[in-house]
Amino acid sequence: RTMRSIKGLCKSKSAFKYSENIIAKEKSLLPDISATEKKVEKYIIAEQFDSIAAAGANMEAIVQKKIDEIEAMPLPKAKGAGDFKEAVICYFKFIKKMYTGYKDWGNAQTEEEREQELNKIRDILENKQKAIDDMLITLMAEKKEYEDKLASLIEKQDRLDRLMQSYDHMNADLDIKRKKIKLQAKEQDAIKAMDQSKEMQKILKEIKHSKNEEKAIQVNIALKKKKEDTLKELESLKMEVFAKEISTAKEKPIIGSFVRMRNGTSTGVILNIEKGVAEVQMGFLKLKVTLIDLVMAKEPIEIRTKSINTPTTPNEMPDTKIDIREYTKSDALNMLQNFMDKALMNNTYELRIIHGVGTGVMKNEVRKMLKQYKDVKQIWHPEPEKGGEGVTLVRF
Repeated sequence: RTMRSIKGLCKSKSAFKYSENIIAKEKSLLPDISATEKKVEKYIIAEQFDSIAAAGANMEAIVQKKIDEIEAMPLPKAKGAGDFKEAVICYFKFIKKMYTGYKDWGNAQTEEEREQELNKIRDILENKQKAIDDMLITLMAEKKEYEDKLASLIEKQDRLDRLMQSYDHMNADLDIKRKKIKLQAKEQDAIKAMDQSKEMQKILKEIKHSKNEEKAIQVNIALKKKKEDTLKELESLKMEVFAKEISTAKEKPIIGSFVRMRNGTSTGVILNIEKGVAEVQMGFLKLKVTLIDLVMAKEPIEIRTKSINTPTTPNEMPDTKIDIREYTKSDALNMLQNFMDKALMNNTYELRIIHGVGTGVMKNEVRKMLKQYKDVKQIWHPEPEKGGEGVTLVRF
């Protein structure tokens, strides 16, 4: 029981293993102790004192061997291990003393000497508890020390875990920021590729049937390839930047969801979803938008049902011109917002907005709305003969 108590008090791995080895040594004594006690009991009844002395001497030698083995055992790497070892050896020496007492009692030549040796054995038994208490006091002190160390280690581990968590969050944020910067740069590359392709189309028209036509066609093919590659890279970057946001979103876009485009302000409703592309009704327009370019939005307070006089079909190229002169300011701006969103989604990079001169209120409102779009690169008015202040031109 004492050895099991020792095992329960040892907290470090090395001290625990050390205590297990000691328990194993004590257990190995039990069969010899049991057999010796039975023999001594018979020898006492038969008054065979020589046999008692022999049994005591035999056990004395066996216990001494265990003490030698314990003294040879390397100390665990733990503070107070030396005191613990000393207490354990003291306990085993106490066991040895009992059998030394048996030996001396059996070897006594007179009744008086035997009585003296018997009194010594009684004294040994009375000091039994002290030997055990000394060992347990040493272990209790060690236990307290390891509990304090464990509490300190747990506190340090908690702090380290919090620091690691903060680092992971910061590292993830930095990674997203780097990808967003890369995404913006790639968007600029895509715009340049579109511009170059458009300019090349104009040049092709101008030099058609000339000797430079074949060379221009080759240049145009290379520009188209560059544009396609840039757009593919752009989509891949979008997936990297927004993948986590999409996967952790509480709500997923479904048919009937209200959404808006990442680079727009208009709210629309999803009519259909097929292969990662949503058909979205935004005001008067129907747009096909990839799901990654949409974010969830609240249901608008009011959805207008007024229609534009010039409807478009799904396969039709988007208009690059809009005339809002005959509409109220509210209707005109609503139309303009939908028109802008559709232009963005269809990679239209130049728009013509006819709003008239008037008092300048509508012109200012149009300019104010255009500035809300981060993708707008340039806003200007054409020459007087092409509309002047009554027309605003937009370049993305």
